[in-house]
Amino acid sequence: MEGNLFTDRKWMFIKKNVQGAFKNEFKDDDWEKITIPHTWNSLDVQNGGGKKRGIIGHNNPGYYRGIGWYRLNFKVPEEYHDNRVFIRFEAAGSIAEVFLNEVSIGKHLGAFSAFCYELTDHVIFTENNILAVKVDNSWRDDLPPLGGDFPVMGGIYRPVQLIFKEKTCISPLDHASSGVYIIQNKVSDNKAELELLVNISSKDENDKVIMKSTIIREDGTVEQELSKDIKILPGEKKQVLKIEISNPHLWNGLTDPYLYQVKVELIQNNHIVDQVIQPLGIRYYHIDPENGFFLNGKEYPISGVNRHQDRLNKGWALSKEDQNEDLKLMLEMGVTAVRLAHYQHSEYFYSQCDKKGILVWAELAIVNKVNFSKRFFNNSKEMLIELIRQNYNHPSIFTWSLANEIGMFQLRSPVKIMKKLNKIAHEEDPNRPTILAAISLAFFRKKLHRVTDLIGWNNYPGWYYFKANKMGSHLKKFNKVGNLRGLCVSEYGAGASIYHHKHDITHEDKVKAMGKFHPEEKQNIVHEETYRQMKSLAFVWGTFLWNMFDFAVSYRNEGDAPGRNDKGLVTYDRKVKKDTYYFYKANWTKEPSVYITSRRAIERMDKITDIKVYSNCDEVELKINGELIGLMMKEDLCIFRSENCTLNEGQNEIKITGFNRDEKIIDSCIWNFSKE
Repeated sequence: MEGNLFTDRKWMFIKKNVQGAFKNEFKDDDWEKITIPHTWNSLDVQNGGGKKRGIIGHNNPGYYRGIGWYRLNFKVPEEYHDNRVFIRFEAAGSIAEVFLNEVSIGKHLGAFSAFCYELTDHVIFTENNILAVKVDNSWRDDLPPLGGDFPVMGGIYRPVQLIFKEKTCISPLDHASSGVYIIQNKVSDNKAELELLVNISSKDENDKVIMKSTIIREDGTVEQELSKDIKILPGEKKQVLKIEISNPHLWNGLTDPYLYQVKVELIQNNHIVDQVIQPLGIRYYHIDPENGFFLNGKEYPISGVNRHQDRLNKGWALSKEDQNEDLKLMLEMGVTAVRLAHYQHSEYFYSQCDKKGILVWAELAIVNKVNFSKRFFNNSKEMLIELIRQNYNHPSIFTWSLANEIGMFQLRSPVKIMKKLNKIAHEEDPNRPTILAAISLAFFRKKLHRVTDLIGWNNYPGWYYFKANKMGSHLKKFNKVGNLRGLCVSEYGAGASIYHHKHDITHEDKVKAMGKFHPEEKQNIVHEETYRQMKSLAFVWGTFLWNMFDFAVSYRNEGDAPGRNDKGLVTYDRKVKKDTYYFYKANWTKEPSVYITSRRAIERMDKITDIKVYSNCDEVELKINGELIGLMMKEDLCIFRSENCTLNEGQNEIKITGFNRDEKIIDSCIWNFSKE
């Protein structure tokens, strides 16, 4: 019984603090007219005006971190005048205080999670209502994230929804969750033992209701129905239904992301007073410290990427179409898992991962540093509970991550706070493991790196330090620190500009990670070698390259653009797939592909050159200017190479044909050679 979305309504906005902006008679005629989603940092975060200080990176951000006000004038449709009214914000960065008709309804801390308030006692059903929201993304020492190589944008950057329900309903107030939790207690190929936990809220006394659950197959037919008579008392109470499904159709990742639906209805006097529908993907999985990740009893490759939620000129205020494009690019490359770093991402993106079969690493926004105050812990605890309860039913989520890269430069160890949060995560969800993304610079924090069930390491040999071929030896040491329980590489990679090239680059060539020259070829060889090293180690159960897309970092001034981290395999505007994208596509997909690397290095100064191709075809043939050069030499990891090829003066057509059984795949590019 959800009402109108406020997303497409015309809101009024001003980017400053204004006294009395919550009052009904306040004049907002000169404010900016906007629609939600909206952020006031869509442009200034990408201009490179910030300065990093210490490990925080937010002390002098170079973009606006402060207060903004939103106002909306609305009427409640007449058909809902007898209903309860709720408002749900999917996110607002970072602190939001909500006023309705001059009354403060609630204040929410945290930039990434949803929050929901009941408006029933404060809404005027027969007249206009004034909703005012004060949003503040100022840095605070008690609110994660304290640091991070990314901006914290301000605004109501995800959808807002007005929800209408009857007096007895499934509550949306349990940390803004759906109110329905599907607990997968025991799952096998033969049977799934489930439990439905439903949070029911009522303003009636001594009332009765039937709680009915229906499990619906993908084809729309009913798998099972169960009902339970409930005596209602005022307030909120959780109700439980136990469910068994024989021979369940399992959710099996990219191969078969099968989803049931669970429909929970409340029925009074043969009338449905409320219903909530949630996805159900039945699956089981485990990690073997020597043999990797297993989904539904079978070995399953974790070919993963990291993702930030911003894009060029939009910041965090993304549309569904933007998110669909991100998913499409990931799927085309063969991604099987995504780490949604370093905070809670949008509900739509989680739901699409459910439907597409992409496994998800969901993460709490504790980044770089912790504060040891009680306020910081309480805010972190609340954010963790919100993350878990709001996303509990997504089958794609396989782990809850508690932090990223903490324990580096603080003298005091964060072990105690991590142990408390780890305990809370297991109380909230006993069936999913916890994880921590550690950094090699905090190698000495052995106790910290043994707190969570799983451990990931962020490691950048070949870019920030050492050579790419050191990845293997590093990981062997890290595995010992983690008690030989296996590990994943949660971040690795290198920067690249599509405008910078050095086609004869080698592992010996050093590129300044924070410098202006980021040749695309350097990213290629770093990924080739680090991936080669990781692939050879059985205890590495998964890899998550950094990053799927370029993203904004206000204080960076490197590569070809200020305010940019260019480690993405796709440019910030999602228009260009860099060379390395095709390296992984060749290695991670079965779809035949061929791709000429260094193709954007069009103007050539050397007559003699090597040509490198990424392809998963059986054989690759090279022609230059129509002349057959021959079959290219096949190396490992879908790399083909021809050395000492000769270019003619002027324009040269490089043409590649991949042979995959009876199929031919062609790629070509133009290089211009000039002696001058």
